[in-house]
Amino acid sequence: MCGSTCTTSTPRNGAGAIAIIHSSAPTTAAAKQLRLFFTNAATPITGFTQVSTDAQSLAATGPYLGLSIHCHGDLAASPSSSTSSLASSTSQVANHALEFVHGEGGMAVAELRQRLELSVGGEGVIGRMVSVSCSGVEVGNGVVGWN
Repeated sequence: MCGSTCTTSTPRNGAGAIAIIHSSAPTTAAAKQLRLFFTNAATPITGFTQVSTDAQSLAATGPYLGLSIHCHGDLAASPSSSTSSLASSTSQVANHALEFVHGEGGMAVAELRQRLELSVGGEGVIGRMVSVSCSGVEVGNGVVGWN
């Protein structure tokens, strides 16, 4: 996926991850594109992953979003069939509730209650599909990649 220059499953220079969520229904009021940035705290002891996005992108959806991490990266596959297998096949929880608050520089920030493995393979989320929902309705899907 990353060619011959990729020799490790972790990012260079401590970079985080990004998922660009494309709207499932562009005719709705939901944002047509939502960028979610994933970063882990400097030390694993703190045990959380921070998710941030442009605060203006949340204008259509509001500050409360659901985030589902699937066991595959295939955007053509059915999201409903893949979340339960992730929860049962790894120690990761597939569904997360996010409450965004306004942060610095026009960004909105939420913290997951667990630390995500920002790597490829195993319990890593790089290459996995994510779905975002608002009030139980799917807003869109994307795939997590290096930022």
